[in-house]
Amino acid sequence: MLVFSDEKNILYLAFDIAFLSAFFYWLYYLWKLNIVEKNRGSAYTHLISVLLLITAYLIDVFIFFDVFYLNLEHFAIFLKMIAVWMAVISIKALLKNQKCTLEKLEYEIYRDYLTEAVNLKYLKKIWPILKEGVKSQGNTISLIFIDIDGFKEINDKYGHTYADSVLKKIANNIRFELRSNDYLVRYGGDEFIIILPNTGYFNSIKIIKRIKDKMSKIKLPDKSNIHLSCGIAIYPDDSMDLESLIKLADERMYKFK
Repeated sequence: MLVFSDEKNILYLAFDIAFLSAFFYWLYYLWKLNIVEKNRGSAYTHLISVLLLITAYLIDVFIFFDVFYLNLEHFAIFLKMIAVWMAVISIKALLKNQKCTLEKLEYEIYRDYLTEAVNLKYLKKIWPILKEGVKSQGNTISLIFIDIDGFKEINDKYGHTYADSVLKKIANNIRFELRSNDYLVRYGGDEFIIILPNTGYFNSIKIIKRIKDKMSKIKLPDKSNIHLSCGIAIYPDDSMDLESLIKLADERMYKFK
């Protein structure tokens, strides 16, 4: 950081003013977004850095007007270095916190709170990426539409709380059979969609069989089992459009009911 002196030109002065303004902006940012309560340490570290910087610039001004008889130029430089160091630490912490906040917000936007499956909005967001991924490899994407048979009766007979627990259990069991690059989507109510990149029709049938076998082990209070109806549509063989694939898989699911 440059020290205010007789030789400093207007460009240096403008730089210092801009630098100090940036510090004040960050301080305003903390209070404006109500971040202080969540990040008191970072906020107060930044506040101290601003005060140190102001002190250093006041010393510069006093030196320029010969208010001090002692040579405090090195002390002013030291204060500025400490201020910048503290500001970097606080800003780094704030940016990290902001990233975590954005990730949490994105998680809440794109996840179903009950089953923790992704929602249709997320599927529409990543669908172009999935298409490009399999297109470059000459592969296909299997879309499986799943409906829980008789779920309304479960809801009516045992209540919403129990029905919700059944949905969670079904989602967890389906997720257990999927790969890390597969997606479980809550389409709505008792309907789910499974997205299987780089998977064809026959491998999809195998996965459905495994899922149904796992569902058969879930017992309702009346000792009956959970049954699923499934329909499959393949990208790009059946369609290249997501909505069309969902509609086709849904229609095929009803044919097999």
